[in-house]
Amino acid sequence: MKYLIFGGPGIGDTIIELIIAQAIKSRTPLAKVDLLFSSTNGADRLISELLRYQNCIDCYYCYNKNKKLQTLRTLMRLKRNGYNYSFACSTVLKSNSKPALISRLIGTTSVIKEIKGKTGKIDIPVMVNENLHIVEQYRCLLDAVKIGYSIDCKVLDSSKLERFNLNNKSNRIIITLCLGTNPTLFYDNGKPVIKNIKEWELDRWCLLANKLTESGYFVVLIGGKKEFEAFQNVSAKYSFKSETCLCLAGQTSIGKSLSIISQSNLIVGADTGMMHCAAALGKPTLTLFGGTDPNIWKPFSPKSFVINGKSDCSPCYGKQYAINCAKRKCMGAIEITSVYKSIKDILIYVS
Repeated sequence: MKYLIFGGPGIGDTIIELIIAQAIKSRTPLAKVDLLFSSTNGADRLISELLRYQNCIDCYYCYNKNKKLQTLRTLMRLKRNGYNYSFACSTVLKSNSKPALISRLIGTTSVIKEIKGKTGKIDIPVMVNENLHIVEQYRCLLDAVKIGYSIDCKVLDSSKLERFNLNNKSNRIIITLCLGTNPTLFYDNGKPVIKNIKEWELDRWCLLANKLTESGYFVVLIGGKKEFEAFQNVSAKYSFKSETCLCLAGQTSIGKSLSIISQSNLIVGADTGMMHCAAALGKPTLTLFGGTDPNIWKPFSPKSFVINGKSDCSPCYGKQYAINCAKRKCMGAIEITSVYKSIKDILIYVS
């Protein structure tokens, strides 16, 4: 049997799709499971690097709506592969209509989530409870075509990771803080609007890091170049010492970031892809939620813990009024002392 999964645009999406690929292979180990995702927004480099460290996806393919000849060649290759089923489970109808069209073009049976009763041209539309975790929503698609499965959240292979020595000479407990989050795309009367509804303030991360190092923990900060530049602007206000706190934001590849996570005792961050990676490596996570719903989007793992910053307008992901969010009241409601206490409690629980 051959299956094609339509991938989302981010690292977290890819981890979720790996869980589903692994579920399929738990029933049919010799099944071929491939991944197709759009590279239009530059996701191909990050996702292709992440896929080096897994054993669930056999092949992956990219298409780019701005490169029509390249996309046509990709579609021809997919058609030759002869897939039995294709799966897609987006949260918006527009994102599911493209997989439905591609499935028809390559001659496979599409199994795709209905969006509020709307299906488009789907072969097997599946109505799911949208309040379920996204992995459970995907499971409804597998149920629809009677694929038996078992779910394993640990889908990244730590034996494939790059070696990266943290030089934690005193063997302190290592806590990795994931700085920054990716912005979320909304549409306002058909026009794209980018908002960051997930981010916790950098000053709070720095104050938390100080509090943790003062308590004897070894703290590592990871993130992108944007977070590195922001950290450089505020770091002078804090008394970080290299023997107790390393800022590696903007200085590591995905492979090295995963290696850092694999050496850590706990990973803490807002709702970002690296938190899903941590869960996929079997590590305990503490994720800070506000604009997104943890019941749907938290890292899928028995060691996944959350703090939910509540306000009268959260969660706002997928809602029109999120476009006007300026202050992130939900994330602002999460206090440093609450995060610190949760970290202490989790370390006791998982030890």
